[in-house]
Amino acid sequence: MNRFSDAINVNYKHKGISSTALCPGYTVTEFHTASGTQEQMDKVPGFLKLDARRVAREGIDAMLQRKSLCIPGKRYRFLVFMMNYFSFLIRLGSNALTGGRYKRN
Repeated sequence: MNRFSDAINVNYKHKGISSTALCPGYTVTEFHTASGTQEQMDKVPGFLKLDARRVAREGIDAMLQRKSLCIPGKRYRFLVFMMNYFSFLIRLGSNALTGGRYKRN
């Protein structure tokens, strides 16, 4: 989605159209219960979870400022920065903290 948002911004800027890719991280909503993924969400450490209102507020602010990318929360911005330089170590640590996305057979 980030590249799609970038493409919209490049191709339609002259028409006043912009796009903001919101990368919300682990956001606490009722989606996880409704989709049957609440058990996985419960394994995520609390310090990684963000409040939905905060994510929405930061996303709207970024959109109004015509930013192409919004990463809510200092923790996630730091993680993204680190992933750009130490991606393998961050993925290894993330899987250790959250148990990974899929169960191992």
